[in-house]
Amino acid sequence: MLTAFSLTRVRTRHVAFRSTMLIALASLMLMACGGEDEPGPSQTVVEPVGPDVSLESVELSASEVMPGERVTVSALLVNSGDRSGEIALNLEVDGESQLSQQRFVSPPNAEGEGAGELTVELPWTAHSEGSYTLSVNGMEAGPVVVSAPQVDIQVVSATLERSEPDAVFLAGEPVFVVAEVQNLGDAYGEALLELEVDGDAVAEQVVFVHSPGAGDAPGTTAQEVVFEWIPDSAGLFELSVSSVDAGEVRIVSPPRVAVTAPTNAPSDFFFIEAEDEERGFFVEVDFAATVIDELDGPLEGDALQWSTSADEDNDGTVTRRSLGQGDALSARLYMANEACGAITEHLIEVKATNSAGLTSSAYHRVVLRMGRC
Repeated sequence: MLTAFSLTRVRTRHVAFRSTMLIALASLMLMACGGEDEPGPSQTVVEPVGPDVSLESVELSASEVMPGERVTVSALLVNSGDRSGEIALNLEVDGESQLSQQRFVSPPNAEGEGAGELTVELPWTAHSEGSYTLSVNGMEAGPVVVSAPQVDIQVVSATLERSEPDAVFLAGEPVFVVAEVQNLGDAYGEALLELEVDGDAVAEQVVFVHSPGAGDAPGTTAQEVVFEWIPDSAGLFELSVSSVDAGEVRIVSPPRVAVTAPTNAPSDFFFIEAEDEERGFFVEVDFAATVIDELDGPLEGDALQWSTSADEDNDGTVTRRSLGQGDALSARLYMANEACGAITEHLIEVKATNSAGLTSSAYHRVVLRMGRC
């Protein structure tokens, strides 16, 4: 049986043992956690770096725009740290601030993948024509040229409208030239086209042509313009539309012919006295003609044919009789009625034909009167 003294000693030893164990356990925990003073020889210290956000690159969405169109600057942000961070972005145009933003960028995950990069789009709308330099935080994205929509109507071809490649045209009749035009610009508009003959403008038209739609070729706006030209003289002519060659055209005209002899007027008479045994009474008349032809020049020989229309047989029938050819000849004209004072009328024609097959005629009336009674 324990005495009171011995019981007290036991309790005292038990308390002392517990205190010793608690101190030892605390020392072990402190060593395991590294303590607050110095790490153990096998421990590695990892210091946190925090956020590290930077602007890596900038890029323009377009370098040429029209007034009112928007340009976007894409800014690439990179966070190389281990915590989310923010950066202030400032869009500048020719060095002057236009737009400011604060953007947060997450760090990469534990494997270095996923977050860590962010692309931010900063918009700017062009209002005036000119050239502008865009930058973000002083990093240049490039120049932007702002220009108004342009009308660019051009003649892409011009052709003569004719039945055959070597067809000729008659002076005084219309010649048609067909021009194909396109708008190579980016705006609907008008243009003045000119028809030129040997380089001189002879006609003009105002045409309106739409611009191609987005993605459409210029040919989708092609249209035809027809010019009409009426030549007043013969010759070879070069035709063009607004300096685009349409080809060479040959213009011809009928020859201009006139009877120059005899000079007597229709009211004068040739008095008949000579007689042909076979045909009866006649008169010898000298004829002459002048011919002006712009294509061939002077005409002679078989290019001029003479004839007479008269009732030379006195049977009431008017017939045509050839008198000969050339620019001058002498021909006999016969009486139809041999009665004293009888009259016979001859209508003389000289017909001229040029190398294009065009003809024209001149006429002269000769009145015969029986003078032998």
